[in-house]
Amino acid sequence: MLKINKKEIVLVISALVLGLLGGYLFFNEGKTENLVNSLIENGGLENNKNLIVNESDIKTKQTKEDKLKEIKVYITGSVKNPGVYNMYEGDRIIDIFQKAGGESIGANLEQINMASHLKDGEKIYIPNLSEGENRGEQFANSFYDSEGKININTARQNELEKLTGIGPSKASSIIKHRKENGQFNSIKDLIKVSGIGEATLNNIEDEVCVK
Repeated sequence: MLKINKKEIVLVISALVLGLLGGYLFFNEGKTENLVNSLIENGGLENNKNLIVNESDIKTKQTKEDKLKEIKVYITGSVKNPGVYNMYEGDRIIDIFQKAGGESIGANLEQINMASHLKDGEKIYIPNLSEGENRGEQFANSFYDSEGKININTARQNELEKLTGIGPSKASSIIKHRKENGQFNSIKDLIKVSGIGEATLNNIEDEVCVK
């Protein structure tokens, strides 16, 4: 009579189990995949799915930041922490304003277009309400260049009205356009302002500047 020891029995049982398991996986491969997808769609694996998406978003954000050029901008005036800050191209005044701690007491934010894009080496001055019409020399100088030309990116209503052919209505339109679209990149951009045509632009071209 053939004798089978315990070791051989264990080996036979193990082989049968492995064979059954392999067969099950082979014939149910598609069903297993569908089960995983079903769990994801129904929230069973929601956390893992979100983790994958979030990791992808982070990598995309890091890649974009790596491509951005770093710039330096000086912010001063009525801000809590004035100084030079490292910013990125595409940042706006509101970004450096917040980075510098926000407004100090009495800041006159009505005179600043917070949506304007920053430029490398630019100086941002946050005026104070106490300056009023008789603002400090530092603030007043930001309206003009070294030749006395009016800077159309910072000039207020009364400065703009000093230009040839620019009355209250056109001065107001310049300020409105600046607030809605950001700073002018060139003098010729004034042609985009409602009410200003080629003739008006030619009259004031030598009286204005962009900086």
